[in-house]
Amino acid sequence: MSDTDEKNYPTTEVVDVHPVTSIRKDQIGNPMEIITSVISPSGREIPVTGDVDEAMKLAADQESFEATEEDMQKVLKKTDLYLMPLICFLYAVQFMDKTSNSSASIMGMKKDLDMTGDKYTWVGSSFYLGYLFFEFPASLLLQKFPLAKVTSVFIVLWGVVLCLHACPNYAGFIFLRTMLGVFESAVTPAMMIITSQWYKKEEQFTRTSIWFSFNGFGIILGSAIAYGVLIHMESYSLEGWKINFIIIGLITILLGFVIYLHIPDSPAGAWFLTDKEKHLVVERIRSNNQGFGNKHFKRDQLKEALGDYRTWLFGVLALTSNIPNGGMTNFSSILLNSDFGYDVKHSFLMGLPSGGVELHLPIRINKQSWLVITCFPYPLLL
Repeated sequence: MSDTDEKNYPTTEVVDVHPVTSIRKDQIGNPMEIITSVISPSGREIPVTGDVDEAMKLAADQESFEATEEDMQKVLKKTDLYLMPLICFLYAVQFMDKTSNSSASIMGMKKDLDMTGDKYTWVGSSFYLGYLFFEFPASLLLQKFPLAKVTSVFIVLWGVVLCLHACPNYAGFIFLRTMLGVFESAVTPAMMIITSQWYKKEEQFTRTSIWFSFNGFGIILGSAIAYGVLIHMESYSLEGWKINFIIIGLITILLGFVIYLHIPDSPAGAWFLTDKEKHLVVERIRSNNQGFGNKHFKRDQLKEALGDYRTWLFGVLALTSNIPNGGMTNFSSILLNSDFGYDVKHSFLMGLPSGGVELHLPIRINKQSWLVITCFPYPLLL
């Protein structure tokens, strides 16, 4: 937890937690009944109906009680302890899976699958085509169905697909890379939703910086696994690059089952929180003017988001930052091996420093958002 979060919670103040009285239990779930209205950031009046989420149900069901700010801080620390390590490791694994073909390319994969000309380029492109194609359907599935359960299914499926990358022909490999992109398209939206469910707005940037920085740990772990496979290649009956895919895929499958058992779909179903602590989570995120999530797609909100210039600025940022990202994640090992003259072993070892920079930099400067945005592409270029 950052110093900022601790400052937000002095231990002397007492907070009165009251049930929500502006909506009755019998109104919850009725999308046709208008209860009140709010003014959106763009100045539009938005009606609030009974189509609310679990946070409202939990808030309406609670009884009044007193809680100190120290209680609030304990809930925050408990949330960090139970959620952040697994979220960070998940993000590391997804990036390791994404970049595994770069390691395999200098372990003999290009030769074994006869990747001449621009064939290897399509290995990277096919992944992102699948990712782009399924991004919106994946987000819709995350909204409609239990969040953690759907996410874990996606994780297990992409782990299975990664194991199957040890295939004998190019056409099958391209198909599998496309499917890998399809299944991995759910992970970033899922992590964003989980972060917004549990943390206040002023806390979300710090947590997002932390779990996103674990892309760097994924580079370190992936390079270390590839190096370990390489130095023991004579001990295997399969080619080393196939063993590398299978090991990483099995790690991913195991992680998917852990996510299924450990991460709750929302704070209302958190097995590690008491009933009082669940109500405190609701109280904490009231300042966000949001709940845990709504299962219904609302066109008015989509139109308003598309009309917000900040949506398009974020789109431009994602586009420009991922231009070097797409190239470096697929060709970094090849560049080190072919262009810079490192042998295969040292090419893997040279991947460790760039992972360390990406792991360290966003955490160190997370309080300066403009600096994070400015520096974001640089670890990809090191």
